[in-house]
Amino acid sequence: MGEAWFLGKERKMFDCLMTKRVPELSVKYLDECLYEITSGVTCFGNRDTWAEWFRYLLSDLILRAHEQQYVGNNYLLENTISAFMAIFPQGMETEYREFQQDIIDTLSRSLMKPEFWTPHPDFPLDPLKRLPQFLLAENDGEIFVDFYGFTKAQPALSAALFFCLKYLAAADIPSWVDSILRIEHSQWRAGLLIWLLGFKQLLPFEPLTPAAVELARPEIYWQDSHCLGEEQGDRFINSANIQTFVYEFRARLTPVMLDQWESQLSDDHRVGGLPGFDQMMKQVRGGIA
Repeated sequence: MGEAWFLGKERKMFDCLMTKRVPELSVKYLDECLYEITSGVTCFGNRDTWAEWFRYLLSDLILRAHEQQYVGNNYLLENTISAFMAIFPQGMETEYREFQQDIIDTLSRSLMKPEFWTPHPDFPLDPLKRLPQFLLAENDGEIFVDFYGFTKAQPALSAALFFCLKYLAAADIPSWVDSILRIEHSQWRAGLLIWLLGFKQLLPFEPLTPAAVELARPEIYWQDSHCLGEEQGDRFINSANIQTFVYEFRARLTPVMLDQWESQLSDDHRVGGLPGFDQMMKQVRGGIA
């Protein structure tokens, strides 16, 4: 596989893909491969070489979705999702018959991998009380919300939400929204509210494009999402899925539920004690519920 650049004297080739097993490749190397796949497909079209190499890598990328080059860096899940969206902008009908269900059963659930979560010490058998390690482990011991305030959604969370929003059938979105809202951890709920505030800014866009995602504030983009380009247009996320998602969220995230969430988040000093918390909740009440 070669890089997505043809004008230099020498084109970089990813020879290690030919000589090493995928589990032996470093996260840094796979990050570079995925960037070239995503940007190459977007800039030059779905060329067979990049698409075929991505198919070859995909199963191992799903298994390794939780890996990072170092703490605080992006998870492999993020640019795996970017590359997938670049290669399958309109769906997965070009693959084998069970491919879509296989992807829904694996890649769409990657953020729920045990490596992203740890059991709650007081409730080790309750999955709803598990601790989201991807939100709690950050640079210098600061959790994600603490590190960025309320200005940025966790990128792996954002990538996973956009992936499901794009590829789930509209009929599956209500149960998916239920599952999102049932997770009880305060950092999860804070992270979700931050993402929802950013996503709310995208609703006037028709069609919704990846470029619009890059402009949302709070930030809701993820690794290599900027490479997806304007060309996706209304292929990025269909309006029926967006409408269903918004309707289901507003029907469930009632003022009573928001009161409960705000009380929980206020009691968590790593969330409620941060500057900007009251303003965030005011925006949530004014625009999400």
